[in-house]
Amino acid sequence: MGVISAITPGEFFPLLQRCKPLRGWPRKLAVANSGGPDSTCLLHLLRCILLQPGTHPELPEILISVTVDHGLQAVSSSMAEHTENLAKSLGVEHLTQKIVWSQPPFPAKPTEAFESIARDARYHSIFQAMSSVGANAVAFGHHADDQVETALIRLMNGSGVTGAAGMRHCRRWGMGFGNGEGSLGWAGYEGMNRWIVRPLLGISKSRILATCEANGLQYVNDPTNFQPEITLRNAIRQFLTSEYAESNAVNAASPMKPLSPALAGSAAKIGSATSFLRTYQPSYCAGSDGLRAAVHQLSARMDSIEDQVSENLLRRSVPSPPSTFLFHSTRLSSISENSVRLGMVLRTLRYVSPYPWGSPRAEAHRRSKSLQQIVDKVWNASLLDAKPFVAGGAVVWAPVLISNTGRFIMLDQKRGRLNPELSLGWLASRQAPALKSIAGYNTTPTPLCMDVTDLLVQRIGKATAPSAQDDFVDVLYDCRFLIRFSTRRIVDLLQIPTTETAIPSRVVIEPETRWYLPKIVWKRAGLEDQVLARLVGWWRKDGVEEPKESPVEIEIDSIRTIDAL
Repeated sequence: MGVISAITPGEFFPLLQRCKPLRGWPRKLAVANSGGPDSTCLLHLLRCILLQPGTHPELPEILISVTVDHGLQAVSSSMAEHTENLAKSLGVEHLTQKIVWSQPPFPAKPTEAFESIARDARYHSIFQAMSSVGANAVAFGHHADDQVETALIRLMNGSGVTGAAGMRHCRRWGMGFGNGEGSLGWAGYEGMNRWIVRPLLGISKSRILATCEANGLQYVNDPTNFQPEITLRNAIRQFLTSEYAESNAVNAASPMKPLSPALAGSAAKIGSATSFLRTYQPSYCAGSDGLRAAVHQLSARMDSIEDQVSENLLRRSVPSPPSTFLFHSTRLSSISENSVRLGMVLRTLRYVSPYPWGSPRAEAHRRSKSLQQIVDKVWNASLLDAKPFVAGGAVVWAPVLISNTGRFIMLDQKRGRLNPELSLGWLASRQAPALKSIAGYNTTPTPLCMDVTDLLVQRIGKATAPSAQDDFVDVLYDCRFLIRFSTRRIVDLLQIPTTETAIPSRVVIEPETRWYLPKIVWKRAGLEDQVLARLVGWWRKDGVEEPKESPVEIEIDSIRTIDAL
């Protein structure tokens, strides 16, 4: 076996550039630093490139090491102290974020089966740390062997080739996995402008260790990483180690340890998932190299599919109301590859769904049966049998008629009056909530009827300095729209008191039209409601007039994105 070479800064630079976010690198880049060899190597390489003044002005200017002290092990504090000392020795700014269990949003400190809870808490803390230091991107030290483990876990959970492609080099953080403001894992609209980057995904663990050794980098090992009975990932790690030892006729350190009852049935599944993955490995690769090559090949294939999805979403769609997506059926017929069709459906669900962007719920939990059902109906339906349907993600797919000029009519409004100038299309939009009538929101409290008066008053009460004249309050509505209020204009023109006394008027966000678009209404006792702002252009045909010039500065923007990241 040849000498394993260390990763040089010159080799690392193009790997880092491959991770560049869509709108370019932010000024500050955080590094998730556990003190282990992976994050230690990553911090060293980033420091070599970024902390060289004037060398690469397009890259982040400031590097910040971030450590989460979860307090679940006796050594967690000493590991956190080690990471701080390491960062300081490299001349890198450092922040330790300590998890305070039982203090919301964190649950009580787990005593067993804590891996999932610890992961959620760790990601929540990293997001908090990014917010506190003003970093819009965070780098993780995930590497090629982590890719293999992730692929196997996803295959064991029922995913197909898409899941086996592993993690992405760069992805948007998204709105998080929580259940709303203040919950564990919630990121909200801020998460749409944050990024996760993984520059080491194509690098093996052995080369990372060689880099640490060559540069005299001291690291620590998490003792739980070597206990396969604790987590599925650890069990996979030992399975692959044992498999390598057996296939190469070397002495394994020990036979595979028995798994916990929760993981007892996993050994056979690990073997089956590994066999499936090996069907994609090149003939010239074997062992761990073969598995890494297989995932790399699948990842490259998915990148190609995503490019085709992006192109087709652009070319096959028709303009439609905000937070909806309209396909022209005639333009879809030339797309024959099912993986591209599925990719288009997934992106559309994520774009339209009222569930948090990037969450499993917004993608119908990627259930193969549901996704294929959408593909089959959208690609194969005719004007005679097309009917609205829902197959997950709280998204309704409705047939429409599209004219030569690109205007559309809901099919349920014009069935029976078809003419050759009209073509079939499919409009994906938010599914109707529990209340069928929009009028019901005026009297019945629902998540789609948001009284934001108290929030405005709270912010206005803090906005007492002269510089606060340009202060804004941002409200995420239905996980689809960002509504921005000018607090100064609210004070001056609506005359809302800046104290905790009784409020003589209310500011409420209500839904309107069948697309559930936001409308901001000023409600005063004994007076007619005044519309302060609404999205322009999609209700005029319903006889609703466009609001006159609003006395309050309010901006409404769709927060969703249709892109791949």
